[in-house]
Amino acid sequence: MMPMTCRRTGRLHASAWWYASAIAAAMPLAVLAKEVATVRPGIATQPTLVPASAPSAATIAEAIDALGDEDFRIREKAVRTLWEFGEAARPALVAAVSSDNPEIARRAKSVLASFAFGVRPDTPQPVIDLLNMYRQGEPEQRKSVAGELARQGVPGARVLLKLSEDEKDPVVRQVVLNAMGMTSRPAVAQMIHDRDFVVAERFLAALAPHVDYAARDHAAFLLLHGGLEQQIAVLRKPAEPNRPAAMQQLRLASLLRAKGDYVPAAEAALAANDTFLHGALMADAGKYADLAAMMQKRGIADDNIEELSFITAFFRLAGDTVASDRWAGKLVEYANQNASDHFNAVEALMLNERADQAIDVLVSKQNHLAAADYLAARLEFKRLDEVVTRAREQGSTDLPKILCRYAQMQHFRGDSKGADATMLAVARGEHGPVDFSGWVDLATFAPGAGIDRGMTDSWVAQGLVVARPQDDVSRMFDRVGFADSARAQSWWRVLRDHRAAYTPNEGLALVRRIDRKEVPADEMAKLLDKTRELAATLPGGERHVRLRLVADTLAESGKIDEAIEIARWITTRSAAVEHLLNLGELCAKAEKWNDALDAFAKAHDADPSSPNPVALQAWALTRLGRSQEAAALIETAHLMPLGNESVRHSLADVFTQHGMKAEGDRERQLTARLGDPSSWEVCDSVRRMADDISTTDALAAAAMWDRAFLANLTTRTMFVDPSANLTIPVLIRRTKAIGKIAKGDLPGALADAEACFRIMPAEADAQIAIVRELDKAGHKAEADIVYQRAFTYFRDIQKQYPESAPANNLVAWLCGSVKRDLDYALACARKGVELEPQSTAILDTLSEVYFARGEFDEAIAINQRCRDMEPHLSHHRENLERFTKARDGKKP
Repeated sequence: MMPMTCRRTGRLHASAWWYASAIAAAMPLAVLAKEVATVRPGIATQPTLVPASAPSAATIAEAIDALGDEDFRIREKAVRTLWEFGEAARPALVAAVSSDNPEIARRAKSVLASFAFGVRPDTPQPVIDLLNMYRQGEPEQRKSVAGELARQGVPGARVLLKLSEDEKDPVVRQVVLNAMGMTSRPAVAQMIHDRDFVVAERFLAALAPHVDYAARDHAAFLLLHGGLEQQIAVLRKPAEPNRPAAMQQLRLASLLRAKGDYVPAAEAALAANDTFLHGALMADAGKYADLAAMMQKRGIADDNIEELSFITAFFRLAGDTVASDRWAGKLVEYANQNASDHFNAVEALMLNERADQAIDVLVSKQNHLAAADYLAARLEFKRLDEVVTRAREQGSTDLPKILCRYAQMQHFRGDSKGADATMLAVARGEHGPVDFSGWVDLATFAPGAGIDRGMTDSWVAQGLVVARPQDDVSRMFDRVGFADSARAQSWWRVLRDHRAAYTPNEGLALVRRIDRKEVPADEMAKLLDKTRELAATLPGGERHVRLRLVADTLAESGKIDEAIEIARWITTRSAAVEHLLNLGELCAKAEKWNDALDAFAKAHDADPSSPNPVALQAWALTRLGRSQEAAALIETAHLMPLGNESVRHSLADVFTQHGMKAEGDRERQLTARLGDPSSWEVCDSVRRMADDISTTDALAAAAMWDRAFLANLTTRTMFVDPSANLTIPVLIRRTKAIGKIAKGDLPGALADAEACFRIMPAEADAQIAIVRELDKAGHKAEADIVYQRAFTYFRDIQKQYPESAPANNLVAWLCGSVKRDLDYALACARKGVELEPQSTAILDTLSEVYFARGEFDEAIAINQRCRDMEPHLSHHRENLERFTKARDGKKP
């Protein structure tokens, strides 16, 4: 069987021969020889999985001789053969140019000319026509042609490369370079897949001095394919007279960063006067003190919020609390003087662990909604009361949203009736009309306000009904507890087409049952049949989306062959990559690996620049036992993204999701070193790398999180959920504390624990994690210090609000989780269940307290109640296993 990545070589249009000859006739021999000398030798460019064997010297010599054959057909065949041999035939062709046989010399010259201009046997006729137009045109026409060539994929890119080298008019040459930039990444990715490494490297090298992302792409290519050290040596030499030194230094910075030499890379960036890149690279190296000192020496403008944010962070990360406090004060001044931009200062203060100052700014600027968010999260009841009062008095348009948050606090304090009244008033529109965003808030905060599931879902349904086309409906499904929010959203849309059969509330109830896999088989079969009938009446794109939903649902219910049949039918109507990949995934699920391989190969044909189908082909080949072919494709996929952080980040996900974690980890590491340092993908890759090592090297993970979240100090990046401005600093401090405990730095660990409490006093889990780690390390006295501070705080709230189920639950959870004050914990947990017997969260706490007390049968009995109420949650099943093992004397 032929490898799935093979392609057939196309035929050259007849007029190409004439054109190649015409080029050669007009080209001086010295220019031709120079062109030959500058092209580096490389492996064969035939697009096969394994490089084709190079033709022998005898075979090439035979073809050269045939150029002068008396038979025209033999001469033409010889030209085609030598053309297809490519670089392997170049030395012999150069020699043949000097042949005594004029026909051999002429034809050898024509083949070399075609090489020079990127014309190959499979070059499409439109590209040849465009090249002809470019060669004959005036400057304005050449500019237009360059743009057209950029739209011709790899064949056009090859021609553009040569034109960029030959063009004398600097203005036109810049247009050609711009055109190369338009096609660079997809064209070079395809060249890499086709193993045309020589042209790929030449293309990147030509563009690298002119475009920052091309410099990163070239660095990536050299790192992964070879040649990095040699290029570093070249760029460390003094800049040539006609080449800007700054761009040379930026290229050097990209190369050194790719290598992992961050400090020299930072020096190169600074020499290029790129202060942003310099800062990013110094942060990569962990040189925060040097960064802070350099910024301070350079001077920080009082109105530059990003620089104020960064210098505060750099001093904090360098451990200089005094300096960091001083610059935090500058952030407050900025907020006071720039009221319209105060929230950027607030985010910077929170990420720099100054939550109190940040909330003071919000209150002073009458940002009642954001203040309510953070005050509620910190259980600051008195200040929240004041904010709500001011919002009412000032007629804030955010009052409905603020009241949703306030209702949670009412419920937390034991005022369930007040919480109900507040939420119902908002839902009735008493404080202003409720739009989609308002219904999202009602649904989001309903559980915390003690609203039952039935009422909550009715609000969800109302919100979905009033949603406008521009509203992000996925927000609703994300917020209200669906396991697969994207699938739930799709089913909601389907069921809304069944208007005669389902009211909004009924439709949502069915969507929730589908999400939990609670729909009986016969009912699901009828629903799927009806959905297929409706899909047939829809336009193609929407029809395919509906049928994919049916196929995916069938596959989940075990009817994989029916699912594959539908998916295959879709691909006969649409060769879109997403449909081909979906077919491949379904075939893989059925372990039909040859069919999966075929689908993934067709997906690559549909998008030759994407490495994801290539990686999936490798996955399928691995499962077929064809490990050598799989390894070759993995390396191809590995190289194709170059410095494109979005493509490489996506590739990492593909590898990881398909059980190839080592390959996914490698892509994340490379994304961090090769991508745009200001991008979300780079920061997310660093974050995920930290996630992976957080349980084995806590201090290293915390340092990586510190680095990853520096991007949030820019005005271009922020958390989707603003509460992360509080929770992320706590996560990092908690992890540092755990790492310091392992290293024996108890004062440092206690300081981190105190910082967690100061930033987020209501965050019990951080204190629990630190207490447990101190206990495990045998430091009970220090563990008691951390525990007692949190216990006193939570107990005081519980005593102030004794009829509050959440307050009782909070104390019980802390005590039960760290096995302290268990009698008090049991009383609080029982009180919480008495007040809210249907709350699985509080029942879960009661089971944990019983477990901590060694009363395993009681823990299992309470766990059973949780499983009866929420059978779809794995958390309860995992707890049952833990409790059962402990009861049976096994290690949990």
